[in-house]
Amino acid sequence: MSSSARCRWPLILASAFLTVSLISPPAAAQTNCTDHTFSGGRVYAACSALGELGASVHWTHHAANGTADVAFRVAGGTAGWAINPSAVGMLGANTVFAYHEPATGAVRVLTAVVGSYAPVLADGNLTFAVHGRGAEYVDGVYDVHATISLPGNSTRQNIVWQVGTSSADGLPESHQAFGDNIMSSRSWDFSSSETAVVDVPAPRDSVYSKLLHPKNIHGVLNAVSWGVLLPLGVILARYMRVFPSLDPAWFYLHVASQCSG
Repeated sequence: MSSSARCRWPLILASAFLTVSLISPPAAAQTNCTDHTFSGGRVYAACSALGELGASVHWTHHAANGTADVAFRVAGGTAGWAINPSAVGMLGANTVFAYHEPATGAVRVLTAVVGSYAPVLADGNLTFAVHGRGAEYVDGVYDVHATISLPGNSTRQNIVWQVGTSSADGLPESHQAFGDNIMSSRSWDFSSSETAVVDVPAPRDSVYSKLLHPKNIHGVLNAVSWGVLLPLGVILARYMRVFPSLDPAWFYLHVASQCSG
């Protein structure tokens, strides 16, 4: 293999890696929610895999009394899911959290209403009734479940789910402020009994829309810069400068492509 061919291979591989990383869907989004068997004989009438954070939601709606049995499965250091009666997103979310107690390693559950972007969490009541709650942690995945009275006796609710880190006392502390962690919310219909649910996303609040559009632009510009312009500058300098008639044009083209990238 010639030296020029050897020089081109790293550039080709780098461009291919960038392209695949931009277009490949996350593997977690391809899991089948029906494969899991819950402990304690719990069975849910319906489930749906959620693209964000590799989570899945499982539920049974009881129309007679306006309640729902709900479980979320998601991997993380801490985990939680919520119903937000007033908006889509974190603020105002009535949340069921699961975490590990540092002293014993036992899985604990607390309920809290998230009122700020830096909440101090303490176990308390939600704005709707919680008739039972629990959590398990198996093979790195939380199963956080509860039976709740649906707010306003409405089957259409805003749901939120999240994973994050824990503080010294084990309580949920923070999560990433980009990617799946800011997109993990839906408008959900708990009256559906179909396993494959077509959910209708509720409008994202302004912070979501502001972050999503720049993120897409950033990805495209990175692909063009690292995958096209920078390699082009190297190629121009390597192959054009050997021709005296192209001097100093090759240098200006090389500088232009490198600075643009």
